[in-house]
This record gives sequence, structure tokens and C-alpha cells, in this order.
Amino acid sequence: MMDRGTRRLRDLVRGQSARASYWAQIDQGIVSGISFLTTILIGRVASESELGLYSLAFTVMLFVANSHDSLVTTPYTIFGNRMDPSERRTFAGSALAHAGSLALIASLATLTLAGLLAAAGGPPGSPSLMLVLALVAPMLLAREFARRFSFAHLRMRTALAVDAVVSGLFVLGMGGLVATGRLSARAAYVALGIACLLTAGIWFGHVRREIEVRRERLVRDWRKNWIFSRWIFAGQMVSVMRGYSIHWFLALTLGTAATGIYSACLTVVAISNPFILGILNILTPRMARAVADGGRDELWRVSRKIALLVALAMSVFCLVLVIWGGRLVGGIYGEAFAGNGDVVAVIALATWVASLDLAPIVGLRVLERPDLSFGISLVGVVVMLGVATAVVYQGGLLGVSFGLLAGNLVVTVIAWTAFCRVLSRYSGSELSES
Repeated sequence: MMDRGTRRLRDLVRGQSARASYWAQIDQGIVSGISFLTTILIGRVASESELGLYSLAFTVMLFVANSHDSLVTTPYTIFGNRMDPSERRTFAGSALAHAGSLALIASLATLTLAGLLAAAGGPPGSPSLMLVLALVAPMLLAREFARRFSFAHLRMRTALAVDAVVSGLFVLGMGGLVATGRLSARAAYVALGIACLLTAGIWFGHVRREIEVRRERLVRDWRKNWIFSRWIFAGQMVSVMRGYSIHWFLALTLGTAATGIYSACLTVVAISNPFILGILNILTPRMARAVADGGRDELWRVSRKIALLVALAMSVFCLVLVIWGGRLVGGIYGEAFAGNGDVVAVIALATWVASLDLAPIVGLRVLERPDLSFGISLVGVVVMLGVATAVVYQGGLLGVSFGLLAGNLVVTVIAWTAFCRVLSRYSGSELSES
């Protein structure tokens, strides 16, 4: 006869939340896998410069996607799940209208960026790439809205289907580009945009009855979302800058070929992202539960435990990259990218240092101080770019990588200091009682 512990384990593994998590992990695997394979294909078939251009456009789309997530779909996910079906339908209409407005703003901003790059003599090929991105940005956001809407309704299989169809169409398009010898960063984004537009159109045909746009609700819902998500938005923008502003810095100083090589090295190190994302998925609820269960002391205990776990796990991964990272980059992307083992090693060390700030950054959010998280990340960006500027022409890619390391180190030290100081203002049980 099954004992209580076994039943609980079975329910944990087979329960609705667990099944949703499995589908979400598969979906993320598809998205990350296609992105990784795309960089390999462009790097090997096109050139380092084309990979550099592709990565520049990728940073722009990260800004757009994170704006969409923080300002539109995150509020919809949180507030929408508290509403009855009728009210949620009109709130979904507002979210769709807000997403459309954001897509228009993104296109205009990208057009402006294209003009600035052309006027200032930016990296070769970047103005025309931004023009293409201005065209396809609304298409990419349409796909993003479809998958995030599905996540908000816990329709993980629908989200998986959206990403699977987009990936399938995109792979067909990329295959055609390779076969005809037309593969480039611009062509890749056009293929992705068409795949997203077709898939989002099919998806919308299935959910249109769940979305009702009411003009009188648009401004009111936007104000509500903005009050809730403004610090989330600011934090995500700075996080993207911290991780990807180096790409633009390199393109403007050393050229797009150097940007492509750096992007390849960073992508290999980013193989650890599924582990980091997995930690983040459980970190906020775990730390919030620690506050409720044991207050300050329990939150401190959980923070140290998670930090130690992450440090040990990432140490093994980073050690492998320090030893074999150069060979790995050359083997994956081709001979043109070989000989950068020292760059991979420094980026791996910077990633290890960055992983140590997960616990204090999330802890500050749990303690309702997201403003501190934003400020700390901003300091990290300033330090990173300051060091990179000082050494770029003498140290090249390796010097810029040390800039990334310096920025991450400063963020980690300040984050732990701020977290400890904020935490020390509470007594042992005060947090759990508040």
C-alpha cells in the first residue's frame, strides 16, 4: 500500500504545476536551441561580421521584448488571473492594444536608430539592418504576445505549439537561404519575422473571442500597469544593458567582426543559462516563503544556501570552459573563431561572479527594495563600460572581457552589502509578522 510520502512525491511529479513546468522547460529548450543554432549557422556559413551584426540586432530585440514583458504581459499575468472571465477579456483587449502601441514605438525607435547610425558612420551594415528590424519588430512582438498570453493562461502546450511552428518555419526559411547562398543577418531576421507573423495570425484566429478591446479602458489599464511595473521595467532594461551593451561598444570600437567573435564566446558560456533560469524560477517564491516562515533569520539562511549551491555548480562549469573553452568555440563556429580561449575563460569567470548576485538581488526585491536592485545594476554598467573604454585599444577583446568581469564583481559586492544592511534593520521575526 502506498504510504503518504510516496503519494506526495507522486503528486509532486505528476501534478498540474509539475506538468506545466515540464512543458515550459521543453518550450524554452526549443527557443534557446533555435537561437543557438542560428548563431552557429551565421558564424560558419556567413562571416564573423554577419554574426556581429546579428548579435547587435539581437540586443535591440532584447530591449523591445523585455519592455513588452515588463509593461504588458507581466501585469496581464498577475492582474488577469484575479479577474472574472468577462473583465479578463476586456483586460486582454487592453493588453493587445498596448502591445500594438509598443510595437509601433519600437519600429519608430529602430528607424531613428538607423538614421543615427547612418549619419554618424556607424558599423558597416548596421543602418540597413536596423531598417529591416524596424519592419520585422512588430512581427516578432506578435509571436511574443501569443506565447506570453498562453503562459498567462497556463496553456503550456499552446505556447509550445506556437514556438514549434515558428521554429519549423524559420528552419525552412534558413535552409532556403543557405541553399541559395543568401544567408545574412538581415535575411535571417526577415525569415524569422515572416515565421512569427504567420504563426501569430493562426494563433489569434483561435483566441479572438477571448479578447475584447474597449477604448474607455485603455488609458486606465495602462496607468494601472505602469504604476505596478515601472521598477520592473527599469530593472530589466539595465539588466539587458549590463549583459549586452558590450556588443555595441565593440562594434563602435573594434568593428563587427570582433563583435561576432565576442558573441560566439559569450554564447558558448551562455550554455549555463538553463541552470541559471531554473534557479531564478524557484528563487523568488522560495525566498518569499522563507520570509513568511521564519522572517529575517530564515531568509538569510536560504540566501546563503542558494548562493553556495550556485557557486559550487557554476564552478564546475566554468572550470571546464577555462580549460577547453577555446577549442569549444573553434569547434562549434569554425577556425575563424579559434584561438580565443583566454576570452572565453574571462567571460566564464565573469558569469560565475554574476551568478553570485542572484540571491541578494532577488532578496532585495522580496524585501520590497527593487529600486536598490536597479541602482546596483546601473553602477555595474558604468563600471563595465568605464573599464572597457580604458583598455579596449590595448587589450582588445580580452581587455573588454575584463571590463565585464569588473562590472559583475562590483555588482556582486554591492548587492550583498546592500542586502545585508537592509536585512539587519529587521528583528528575527519582524519580517514574517509584517
